[in-house]
Amino acid sequence: GISVDPGVPFDEKRNILVANATIPDQKIIWGETGANWLNLVGNVKNFLQKTGLEYNDVLTLLDLEFINPAGDISIHHLDASCDTDQKVIQVLDEIKLDRIKRFLRLWRKLKGWKMWELDLVIRHPAIGAGTLDEAFLIKLYYLGRLRTRLGKKVTVEQLCALFGELNTETHFTELYKKRAEALYQSLFL
Repeated sequence: GISVDPGVPFDEKRNILVANATIPDQKIIWGETGANWLNLVGNVKNFLQKTGLEYNDVLTLLDLEFINPAGDISIHHLDASCDTDQKVIQVLDEIKLDRIKRFLRLWRKLKGWKMWELDLVIRHPAIGAGTLDEAFLIKLYYLGRLRTRLGKKVTVEQLCALFGELNTETHFTELYKKRAEALYQSLFL
């Protein structure tokens, strides 16, 4: 379901696969100008509007290893209120914003997938090996076909186990809730 049109400068496929991590390009993509453009994009209220995500989705996004490999992107609360205008996503730069944009575009194409599932597939050594590229999209296509053939009861996490080790990483579910167990914990613990 990803469109390809060689006649235009950027189609959906290139928007997902081609890293475009320059400051001028990211300003255009995120619709901001000026010297403080990162502060404007990093404001949680603005970020929610630009991405169409809910607050819990942003927390999920920032918990993903593909998006936040160093664990340095976080939400800083300017006050104790629930006002998202008083919350700032810290340590964003053009490289991280490009990765976020590309991830979200692909995630929205995968109907019914959770963010952590896409993160798991991208980082899986036999499927994505940590990169969003043409080879990964082809493997993702075949993974989707395999999932269809095996039936709706098979999870993305179980499919990944067919190609490597069982997932042992827990994942974020909701604010103030326990992290969800991985396949390994649910099978053996």
